[in-house]
Amino acid sequence: MISCGLLSAVIFSLLAMLTAVKFIPSFRELRRARRQVLERAFAPPARIVLCLRGADPYLDRCLRGLVSQDYPNYKVIIVVDSHRDEAMRQVEGLLHDRGHDQVEVLIRDQTWPHCTRKICSLLSGLTHVPEDVEVVAVCDADVIPHPTWLRELVAPLQDPRTVAASGNRWYAPTNLELGGMYRYFWNALAFPTMSQNRILWGGSLAMRGELFRDPEYLDCMQHAFSEDTALAGFALKRQQQVVPILSLVILNEETCSVRNFRGFLVRQLLAARLHHPRWRSVVAEAAVIFGLMWVLLPLSILQGWDSLKWWLLGAMIYDTIVLSTIGYCEWLIRKHVSQHRGQVIAPYSWKRVVLSIMALSNTGFIYTWAVIQALCAKTHEWRGIVYRIEENGVSTQYEREEYAEAVAGQCESV
Repeated sequence: MISCGLLSAVIFSLLAMLTAVKFIPSFRELRRARRQVLERAFAPPARIVLCLRGADPYLDRCLRGLVSQDYPNYKVIIVVDSHRDEAMRQVEGLLHDRGHDQVEVLIRDQTWPHCTRKICSLLSGLTHVPEDVEVVAVCDADVIPHPTWLRELVAPLQDPRTVAASGNRWYAPTNLELGGMYRYFWNALAFPTMSQNRILWGGSLAMRGELFRDPEYLDCMQHAFSEDTALAGFALKRQQQVVPILSLVILNEETCSVRNFRGFLVRQLLAARLHHPRWRSVVAEAAVIFGLMWVLLPLSILQGWDSLKWWLLGAMIYDTIVLSTIGYCEWLIRKHVSQHRGQVIAPYSWKRVVLSIMALSNTGFIYTWAVIQALCAKTHEWRGIVYRIEENGVSTQYEREEYAEAVAGQCESV
């Protein structure tokens, strides 16, 4: 009988090597970024659209960052879900400090039946963009923009072939919890994949006027669950160029529980299932991990210690290579954000090392289960709204009255 443990060790080793190879272009780009000087000449008229529903933990820092950009001609459009939204208190404080010359506040005035509430707010904001504005940047409330964020985001649009560009996030929680480490590893492993598959991140995204005014794009958004994966699929079908900016790393320091991470992960995978043409590759990868965790591990246990030790050795090889690869990537990111922005990521500690080993060892179980949930999902709850998954998009099934309290918690801004 073939040893299931030995087969597992071979698969683990191959997965570890493939993961390390995927990170190589990211390493090169991050090293190159440390030597680059930001071009300051290109600065077309721009608007930043921020859609709010609930008071996110870092909303104050987000608002202050948006109105403090080193950019000559821009304005912030804040679209709030309703007059009674908890975010209104902080938005009104910003208006009092900055005035209407720099900030425009809108209450979402339209609802489309087959997209999420966030996209309804985005579309409402786009209708208020003046005709002379050439670029729109979209920002999430969990993003803390540094002073050159908008310049870096807009820079790739100098190439007339590029219709959209985005940064990427790096999860760096200040309070260590097991759920936060699960999200850290998922985020880190997705970091190079998003660049290779041209998947943009809606939390830090810039679009040309020819894109966000395109009727076909607007129709696509009106039937979308997630604005970034829908845009990636739209651009791929239209053979339009989009640019993920690896050096534009946005740190996310929020605390995340295991429960919130699970909802976050299912939502990301559900968005890929609904919109991205390369969703099948995600399913194929998940099938391999499912086989390792849910099939080969039990069989190795049944075959006895001689088989199980090979499974454990393979898992140890995988953890060692992946931890080293992600650690080196984070080291480059630490150097980059420290040199160019003066930002500091919390140092390593023994608690983080222990949680890292536990989290990486268990992430495969959680990830495969989340893929199955995304494949089978008929409904999904997001920020107090339960959406029904339909062939032509999504529709609101019902909205919880206590949504403001529900969404003010941790890890719910994405």
